[in-house]
Amino acid sequence: MRVVKLHGLDPLARYETKKYTGTLAKVDHSFFEGTFFGNSDKNLRATCLAALGDLPILSNIQPAQSDMEKSISGLELMEQGVKLKRNGVTQIIWITYEKGESVI
Repeated sequence: MRVVKLHGLDPLARYETKKYTGTLAKVDHSFFEGTFFGNSDKNLRATCLAALGDLPILSNIQPAQSDMEKSISGLELMEQGVKLKRNGVTQIIWITYEKGESVI
């Protein structure tokens, strides 16, 4: 179980959260298969690969397993954090949140 505590939130507001996990993949020729760049000429594809270099790309993104509610107060997010279950291959934990109405 991983716990990620957020900072600088409004403690009285509720936040809608979404949680994802994923891995990092090295960009290679298979990355472009089935895309515009995969079907383009080899020079354009080679240029794109060279521009990306060793930059890792997010892959295998999926909703994270979590026991917490989707809507949670800013205070809870800052004090208790977001609790995520992590599998053995997860390299990235991605949390999105949107501020909703204040509790009071």
